[in-house]
Amino acid sequence: MRRIVLAVVLAAVVGAGITVFFTARTTTHASAGRGSLDGLTPDAITPSAAPRHLLFVTAGALERPTVRAAAARIGWGADIRVHYGAGFSRAPVGGQPLAVAVRTDVTAKSDDMIVVQGGEFDAAPPRQELEVAIAHLVDWTVAHKPRGSTFVLVGPVPSSSPPPPDLVRADELMRRIAGERGVRFVDPLVLGWSTGDDLTQRLADQLLVVAKDVVPSRAAVPSPTASPSPMSTGSTPPPSPFARPAPPAPAVSPSPLPVPPPRPRASPRPSPSPSAKASPSRAPSPSPKPSPSPSPTAKPSPSPKPSPSPKPPPSPHLQR
Repeated sequence: MRRIVLAVVLAAVVGAGITVFFTARTTTHASAGRGSLDGLTPDAITPSAAPRHLLFVTAGALERPTVRAAAARIGWGADIRVHYGAGFSRAPVGGQPLAVAVRTDVTAKSDDMIVVQGGEFDAAPPRQELEVAIAHLVDWTVAHKPRGSTFVLVGPVPSSSPPPPDLVRADELMRRIAGERGVRFVDPLVLGWSTGDDLTQRLADQLLVVAKDVVPSRAAVPSPTASPSPMSTGSTPPPSPFARPAPPAPAVSPSPLPVPPPRPRASPRPSPSPSAKASPSRAPSPSPKPSPSPSPTAKPSPSPKPSPSPKPPPSPHLQR
């Protein structure tokens, strides 16, 4: 009997211990779950928008730290591609000119702004070659940039004042071509930039002005009729960087076509005498020619006398 009672008490103690253990475990999990949910904020639940992205292509006048710091001041990320010593149409041995390098640099679909800066190393090519290279770079970048992104062209940054003639020539061509194609242009010569100064804040100010009108390219849906890549099969090959660009539209109205000289006209007919009034519906009839008046000394010729008619012979019956 005592063994039975002892077994019952032992079973009750074990059951109570198991109940307490599972109750404590369940309560701990529930409270921990409520505490973790209560600690979440709207910022932790909804992720913030991704920062906008800048692609900066330069020939080396603006260094990577300067560009990266300027983009950070406006809250943007930056990808910098530097082609040291490269001009628009020519480059050092083993390098690519900027007009060709943009084809491999402008490939990302997440660039909200594309900036190309150059013009410091274009003293060697003639004016026509440099003009063709700048026009090709602008046209290709505008045609192949991501939808919704903005393209900005930045002129040469001088290292001395006044700037040398080759920088002035490149700046002039870049300004004109950008204006003809409606592309934003930043002119360091006018702004007074120099490679010896800290240009971080000045560059950030220019980027901020452009960034106010930029629509993030990540939210844009790519157009189904977007221009194909230059390497796609069956597409028209891109123009050569040394092809002659199309002439710009004239700023004034074109000169009229030459008018051929008038043909010689026949001599005009003499007008009728003022005394003769022409009929309004019919042409004036020519005046009758006057008959010649007889001369006062001429005598009239005598009219010929008629010859007498022969008399008929007498009838024989009437003779006696």
